Amino acid sequence: MMRNKIQRISIDHLICFFVFTGIISLVSEFLMTPRTISAICLYILFFLQVYLLGLKQLQINRKLIVVLFFFFLSLFVSALLSEDPLYSFKWIKKDFWVSLALGLGIIVCRKKILLLKTILFSFFMSLFFNNIHFYHKAAIQCKTLDIFSPHFIIDRNYSFILPILISFSLACFWYFKNIYLRIFIFINLIFGTTFMILTGARGGYVSLFIVYFLWTIFLVYLSLKERGYLNLKLITISLLLIAFLLSVFGIATSFHPKVQAALKRGFSPNGRDVIIKTRFPVIFKEHPFFGLGYGRRLYFDFLDKHNVPKIHGHYSAKEKRFVYHSDEGIFIQTIIRQGILGFMVFIVLICLALKFSFKSALSANKLESLISFSIFSCIISSVCFRGLVETIKLTEFVLLVFILVVLGPSYEGSNDFSRKTTS
Repeated sequence: MMRNKIQRISIDHLICFFVFTGIISLVSEFLMTPRTISAICLYILFFLQVYLLGLKQLQINRKLIVVLFFFFLSLFVSALLSEDPLYSFKWIKKDFWVSLALGLGIIVCRKKILLLKTILFSFFMSLFFNNIHFYHKAAIQCKTLDIFSPHFIIDRNYSFILPILISFSLACFWYFKNIYLRIFIFINLIFGTTFMILTGARGGYVSLFIVYFLWTIFLVYLSLKERGYLNLKLITISLLLIAFLLSVFGIATSFHPKVQAALKRGFSPNGRDVIIKTRFPVIFKEHPFFGLGYGRRLYFDFLDKHNVPKIHGHYSAKEKRFVYHSDEGIFIQTIIRQGILGFMVFIVLICLALKFSFKSALSANKLESLISFSIFSCIISSVCFRGLVETIKLTEFVLLVFILVVLGPSYEGSNDFSRKTTS
């Protein structure tokens, strides 16, 4: 009996450790080896945990996990029916095998409170490491250390992951009471917000503003729920971050070329309207139900085969072919990859994720409530708004859904699995 208890504790702590390293490496472009090691270890720990304890007593959101299963099934079916199944499966594995490993580890971990604290803190540490990485990367490429230099430009790729990191870091700020940690988090929020402005990504600006706006409203709700009156300190800090975002943007418009260019483009679609009109009808006519399959080469080959105009792209000497820019929004891109059937599953998954995250944010305990609202604000800002007009990766979205699977007011009694089994 004691041996089994030690095994459970050891496995749960190992899962939390590799979830921590896995999340940090998943959302970082410079930690490939830790990402691989974490994923492999989590797959091993998942099967070990299932072997020792089984799956019957898992406290999970079964509706959400079933829809997530059908989402992956639609990916595999579209790949199987594509022109090159092996290539498509390779791309599916490349994009999702780490987030799937993290999700499986999250599901079978019985130490729920430890797991949720680990998830919360890992996203903040990701913000810290990414701030350092992208600053260092920009300093080398732009040959200056001065953030306020017009030549200092942050890689636009950071704008896609930053709203997610900011949202979870805000939750981390509200949950952990240590004053030094809060100061450290606040400093990183300031730098992250500044770096977002310097990317020149208009979709990133909107996403980040939505995150701060939603969190301000949610903090008012939390204050009234917990104390019966407004927590003016926390709400003031949130409003200051919004004011800082707008101020930096306003200042940067006067000297920074990337920000000026973003402002000049306004609501211009950057050719996305032309891309959709010339490509989507042709693809949908040929592959309406299951799509082309997953992978850029399938997309390129189809457009070449059907003599679609070679606009909004460039010739790649490395690939020795014309590379089409794939700038459709994620909803249209899902239809292209997985067809209308996969698209319907994707929409159901988003709706359920929004429903359960919002419900959990309003009625769960504080830790689960903060994480649930982080997920809600991330999906609203990064998938529903930015994904409407821009191509985004679904790797992080799948991870967020897996986290949501173990959250919710109906699972509050599942924080200590060992207490149930030994009583």
